[in-house]
Amino acid sequence: MEDQGHQLGYSVVICSTDNKDERVERYLSLLQQKSVDGMIIGTGVDNKEILTPCWNGPRRSL
Repeated sequence: MEDQGHQLGYSVVICSTDNKDERVERYLSLLQQKSVDGMIIGTGVDNKEILTPCWNGPRRSL
């Protein structure tokens, strides 16, 4: 996935949350502040509402 992102001109940033909700919130806030083009989320969270802001806006896949 990282190689394909680079081939398409994207920088790939990996954020490790250790499945901790507070880290998920911190990273999501940071990525939104940086106006990232997209996110791939693969984490377990206790509070699914944390991910709600991620569902706004257009979605597409590589």
